[in-house]
This record gives sequence, C-alpha cells and structure tokens, in this order.
Amino acid sequence: GFASWLLAGFASAALVFALTWLVGINLIRDPSWWLPACIVALSLPALALKHVVSGRPKSTAKLLGIGLIIPVAYYLWHGVFAWLLPQTQDTVSADRTSCALASAAFVALYLTHAWISSHPTQPLTRWLYRYAYNGFYLDELFTRMTFRLWPAKLISNQRHQNVEPSGHPRYS
Repeated sequence: GFASWLLAGFASAALVFALTWLVGINLIRDPSWWLPACIVALSLPALALKHVVSGRPKSTAKLLGIGLIIPVAYYLWHGVFAWLLPQTQDTVSADRTSCALASAAFVALYLTHAWISSHPTQPLTRWLYRYAYNGFYLDELFTRMTFRLWPAKLISNQRHQNVEPSGHPRYS
C-alpha cells in the first residue's frame, strides 16, 4: 500500500544521499545537486516495487544492483565533466529556493503517484485518471481560447447553393 511506497521512497533517498556522500558531493554546500539526487531517488522505488510485488527474487536483486549503479554512474559522469571543464568566475551557483521548489514538485508528484498506485479504486483516483488520461482537456481550453482570439470566418450558404458538382466520376 501507501506505506510501502513511502518506505521505498525513504530507503531509496537514503541510498542515493549516502552514495552522494561517498562520491564526495556535499549536498548542503551545493544545492545544484538536490534536483538530480531527488529525481534519481524517487525513480528507483517505482521500478523496485513492481518487481518486489511480483515475487521474482532474481529480477529484484538485479534491479537493486542496477539501482545502485545508476546513481553512482550519474554522479561519477558529472564529476568527470566537472573536472574536465574549466570553472570560471562567471559560473552561477544554483539558487537554493528554485532547487528546493523543483525538488518539492518532484516529491509531490511521487506522493501522488504512490497514492494513486495504492488506492486505484478510490473516487478521487478515478476522477484524476479520467482527467489526466484526457490531458486535463487542455486541447478544449486552447481551442476555445484560439477561436476567441481569432474567430473562424464562416462562409454563408448562399454562395454555395449554385455550385455544380465537379467532373469527378463519383459525382457524375
């Protein structure tokens, strides 16, 4: 249920943050790593829980191994390029507020996903699924807004009354 999603999220976050510490990234000093760490930490439980619930221990062990490799590879890759590329005085450090807001948005999306996955028959889930599946009807909103800004010019029926069919065999 929802508790297993929360537990998996916390375990994954602890794993990713421990790996960042082992690789030598200071998350307190450098907030530009908050968002990648958050995204990697919250993507692993969705993969892991699917295999754990299915009861396949071999694939679960393989997935957990991959789950360890992905963050390490990600951090090492960025570390190599940070070492290779020259650092200039113009390098702008990430704003703590924007990094925190973006990370909070991903946490909110994860919690929504966890709730929907653990409560699939709830009325709120069915309502949200209907609107999310249909793109929140944004196409309808934008179509109405477009026609309000640029109304379609309708052709009157009088001009079309005396039109003869073309020489197309279908109309002959």
